[in-house]
Amino acid sequence: MKTGSILALAMLALAAPVSGKDKELPYREYKAGEPVVLAPDTAYLLVRSIDLWGFRFVRIAGDDGSVADPAEFAEFPGYRSFDKSLPVRTHVLAVRPGTYWLYGEKTGFHLEGPFLNCLCMGTIRFDAKPGVITDLGTIRDLAKETGNGKRADARGVTHQLLGNATARAILVEPVSDKDPVPASLAALTRVPAGYRAAGTLPNLDGTMIDRISVMPGILRYERDEIIDAKTGQRLR
Repeated sequence: MKTGSILALAMLALAAPVSGKDKELPYREYKAGEPVVLAPDTAYLLVRSIDLWGFRFVRIAGDDGSVADPAEFAEFPGYRSFDKSLPVRTHVLAVRPGTYWLYGEKTGFHLEGPFLNCLCMGTIRFDAKPGVITDLGTIRDLAKETGNGKRADARGVTHQLLGNATARAILVEPVSDKDPVPASLAALTRVPAGYRAAGTLPNLDGTMIDRISVMPGILRYERDEIIDAKTGQRLR
């Protein structure tokens, strides 16, 4: 597995939003109820969450992620919501167009510092195109929702997470017609994320590692190997 260098660690520490006043961030999170106007040179993300600490995306150069700059990221805290009238939390981000990894869950409640659980051992990627909202569906932390499997999740489903090679803490649910959409975004151009499997990621900040749950038709595992479920290709 690829590992981050000391330089990458330093860059990530500089990228962490300790103080938004000291450094301009490479993304913008919209506040609750804030008007969203789509600019032709900017990409937009819509994410739903249920009980999530927060999440980080990392922009990559090229489709395979052979080059990734830890300063090129976007993230949101799970405790905020763009539309508080909906049954799930929603998050709207303006980002640079390009290809992004679902890199990891932020485990610091206020997103202070590079406290991440890196999805280095299996995750997905997607393209964020300019002038439209890319709908990422719902990102869930089943370990947090269920107390590591001690209770049912927010939808009343029980999960066996410990020792489970396919059902992990992070579950990504692609958008469906049943998912709520903030009313202020209903008239704006919105497209579903075209998720693709990603190979092992560099552990940019040297933290704990994990992988997302299996996604039918997109990503699966054979022991420690990541399989692109669309092509059958084994990813490195």
